[in-house]
Amino acid sequence: MHKLIYASKEECPDITRDIHPNDFPVGWREITVGEFARSDFFTYSPIYMEYRQMYPKDRSTKMTAAKLFHFSDGTGIAMEHDYWGENVVYYKFGCDHSYDELSSRESLDRGIKHFGMCFHVYECSKCSHVMSQDSSD
Repeated sequence: MHKLIYASKEECPDITRDIHPNDFPVGWREITVGEFARSDFFTYSPIYMEYRQMYPKDRSTKMTAAKLFHFSDGTGIAMEHDYWGENVVYYKFGCDHSYDELSSRESLDRGIKHFGMCFHVYECSKCSHVMSQDSSD
């Protein structure tokens, strides 16, 4: 069991960098129910959660009130609901990562720990986020 903490702008700088609290997070986009079902929401635990009322800069559409769940890789999932319409809308935010694997030598040259043959280090070509995993293969 994890204790979920409500986020502040200072705690989520990658998501909320230099924006107003009523702005949409970087990379905000609507997703389908199917995309939500296959999202990180069901695999990883969010590190922060927040409720945010967001307005488009040009005020061209209505306010979006959503619950945002932040993950450790700088991405997140959000949900907005229409109480009376009995509907839920799903969103993703942050980078849509595209990972390339780094070799053991590349990792070590850059000061990233690499633990050998079954260990894999990846870097996002869009935002430079580094992810590693032990595949045990």
